[in-house]
Amino acid sequence: MGLRGTRRPGRFKRDSVRHDGPLLLVTDTSSAYLNVALQRGSSLLSAHSTYQPLSHARALLPAIDLLLAEQGFKLVDVDGFGICLGPGSFTGLRVSMASIKALAYGTDKPALGIPAVAVLAASVGGDLPVGCLIDARKGEAYSALFSAPDGAGHRQPILPVEAGTPEGGLARLMGGVNGPITLVGSSCLSAPEELFAHSRLLLAEARWHLPDICTLARLCMERFERGETTTVEHLEPIYVGQPPIHKHRG
Repeated sequence: MGLRGTRRPGRFKRDSVRHDGPLLLVTDTSSAYLNVALQRGSSLLSAHSTYQPLSHARALLPAIDLLLAEQGFKLVDVDGFGICLGPGSFTGLRVSMASIKALAYGTDKPALGIPAVAVLAASVGGDLPVGCLIDARKGEAYSALFSAPDGAGHRQPILPVEAGTPEGGLARLMGGVNGPITLVGSSCLSAPEELFAHSRLLLAEARWHLPDICTLARLCMERFERGETTTVEHLEPIYVGQPPIHKHRG
């Protein structure tokens, strides 16, 4: 089994030389981490990831301003916007979604989103199918299953996102394919370790259990260059079941 733990926060850069290509600003606040990145063509220019629970609304726009300034860009230089759609933190998703919609609308630039489970699956190496199990709080989890990578290294969805108990979600994933699977997602950090004590399960490295901003930026650019963008009116977060704000209404 892989290690259980959390990622290390901080600011990091991948490329000091800018390459030609469109410039994307990408955000993810679907977890307790605030993540922003700038991707130009195939190159990640810079990314910033900090652990900031309960402060996304206050910190996201200043983080975007800082990232742009560090790289010598202004908002008008951005060609498009990318976002992690969730599922994840209801409040976090709304913060990021509102901010990206406002920026895209104000600059008249396109936007696109990537589901959190697609980011998780694309982050995991190896040749096994990947099961995603995301902590949904209150004893629930979101599960989804992806195939082993094809010849181009892409994974295809086998089971869509569904909400349930961690035990039920894990049984669903293991029933979706024969043989071993790699398991990734925040439930691997929060659920009892005994839940994953099965010979068919291989836990991914702990650093991949939350959506990776670098992987998200790469996936957004791939879709952007294929023209798979949308308007702000059609960009919506992924909720599975009812958002928490609706659950206790009588």
